[in-house]
Amino acid sequence: TGEEQVGVDLHLPWQPRATISVVVSGPDVTPPTVEFEVRPRQSVGGLAQFLVRPGVTGGRASFPNQAPGDYIVVARTVGAPTPMWGEAPITVIDRDVTDVRIELRPALILSGRLVFQGATPPDPARFLVTLPPTKRTGRTGSGGTAVTADATFALRDVQPCACRLNVV
Repeated sequence: TGEEQVGVDLHLPWQPRATISVVVSGPDVTPPTVEFEVRPRQSVGGLAQFLVRPGVTGGRASFPNQAPGDYIVVARTVGAPTPMWGEAPITVIDRDVTDVRIELRPALILSGRLVFQGATPPDPARFLVTLPPTKRTGRTGSGGTAVTADATFALRDVQPCACRLNVV
């Protein structure tokens, strides 16, 4: 430790970098406040890196210094009366990827009913239904919801996914 090395040559391969520029559009004329997320389509070594731009207004965002690869850009509205989302696949090769258009559409509502088997079912209001983040989506939008007395639930602001529903 603390040793000085003189005359050491480091050979690093040059890797091109690019900027991804995205624009959202939706049913409203005025672009809402949007949160953007960029992530690789495939995780590397079980890890997925996410870049997030929270609370962007004006419907535009840029992500500089992106290495070549395949990405997904996700846009979600923040604080909108109707949650909206959209995504676009991107491939970066060796130049900037500009004016990627993401069309916002309403988020989904996942609703259902818990069914208990047995002589005396537990009180359904004691349960919480959650939709945890997945590798593909990073997040689902919905943190969770309580189950009502009639055993029904409705998760709002859900993005399409192959996901696991948790009941706790």
